[in-house]
Amino acid sequence: EAPGSPAVMVARPITMASIVPPASEAPRTNPSLAPRADASGKYPFAPCPFAAGDRVRARWRGAAVYYPGVATKIHDDAFVDVEYDDGDVEERVPAKLVRLPAPGPPR
Repeated sequence: EAPGSPAVMVARPITMASIVPPASEAPRTNPSLAPRADASGKYPFAPCPFAAGDRVRARWRGAAVYYPGVATKIHDDAFVDVEYDDGDVEERVPAKLVRLPAPGPPR
């Protein structure tokens, strides 16, 4: 490269090997934080404050905005299926991303 000439960057292809660490470097999970089954063999979760058919507001694909819809199914493992008012359907939305609408006139 001659003095005063602009630097040239060469792009390299991205491969899985370049973005996925080897197993020896993979993060380890703490087994004490894993969910534990109760005596019946099921994993206990906090009950959802809503039921199938209830109007809800949910975060589509985890976005920051809550969109109106209807809870169509409540799963035993704290997930909810939601049919949004615009016609989109999302299955297995984490219940922590779903809430009941605020009282008052619809927005």
